[in-house]
Amino acid sequence: MLRAATIAIGLTLAAGAGTDAAEQRPVYQLMRDLQDIQDRSAFGKEEIGDRLANAAARFAETVKSEQMAWNDERSRNAVAYFLLTGGDVRGVKWPVVAATKDRPEANLLRKALEYSVADKGNARDALDTLDPREAPAELAGALALAQARLMAKSDRVRAKEKLVAAQILSPGGLIEEAALRQQLFLLDGAADVSRVARIVHRYLGRFAGSYYAENFLQRLERLAEDMWIGTGSADQREFMGVIDSLPASARARLAMRIARSSLLRGDQPGALIATDTTCKGQAEDEAILRRCGLYREIASVYGGAETERGTGFAFSHWDGAADEDRLLRACAILVRDYVHSTQSPKLDDIGGSTADGESQDVQNVRKQIADVDLVLSGGR
Repeated sequence: MLRAATIAIGLTLAAGAGTDAAEQRPVYQLMRDLQDIQDRSAFGKEEIGDRLANAAARFAETVKSEQMAWNDERSRNAVAYFLLTGGDVRGVKWPVVAATKDRPEANLLRKALEYSVADKGNARDALDTLDPREAPAELAGALALAQARLMAKSDRVRAKEKLVAAQILSPGGLIEEAALRQQLFLLDGAADVSRVARIVHRYLGRFAGSYYAENFLQRLERLAEDMWIGTGSADQREFMGVIDSLPASARARLAMRIARSSLLRGDQPGALIATDTTCKGQAEDEAILRRCGLYREIASVYGGAETERGTGFAFSHWDGAADEDRLLRACAILVRDYVHSTQSPKLDDIGGSTADGESQDVQNVRKQIADVDLVLSGGR
């Protein structure tokens, strides 16, 4: 997933995309065009592929042209940024090699080239000696993000520090969006819930419309579930209090994920706490209310089986239910019928072949298992 931190999205360099020399602009201006296009994907889910490829082609053609001013630090930094953020090195490699030979002032560009062509181990060596705080302002965030990406597997602590630095050094665009997203991917179930909340508030406050927002939310769901499993019952309400403070787009998804996880683990109190968090104040969202009702009824099975055997679940025929919810309901009915059976079936009876004189309860349970199999096989 960390390759997602590469923020130049498929910079395809069109070999035949020539540009009239008289119309060429300085390469640092072309880089600003590229950055503007990239940043749009941080704020809105718009298709940028063709525009990005065309802008990258113009950039590469200018780098290879006689108009390229290698003695201009702004131009060198523009090429370094291109390489640090995943730009296709093939279109600019040899001009950069020639331009950096025996030129101490081009050291940062030389390191960026080494990073872009090296394997992971050597790439880290190329950037290790560089300090983002001493880099030009237009490069600092990209450098910190590239360093974090290289450190992610071997040194998570330093990688997190670099991501925070990238966020601070390049606020408001795709560098910050990627830095926040990758901070979330580096956390695990032992993470501090307040820290997660800060990241989520910042991300959804600025980048809720990002092309990558769904990737962020999916990771957030998995992380919240892992954290919830490690949360003691005494701390569950405090945990959900933090979840409750999040924007509605995240709050409902997380609470439903946690409620389902609790039900699967037989944690009825946890399921009810999580369900209550998202089900209050959601009257306008019919789908969420249906899931709330479904989860509450399922939770009742684990807490004394208030739903009596033979009575239907309120949303048993809800066609809009996700497969995992339909499976969860089928399992809950299985548990309910087992608990309320006057002649509780034995496990070997449930799993074995049908026998003559089989009780109605065993037949009912067997039917529920068949329903579960149907769900697992993708049947409706």
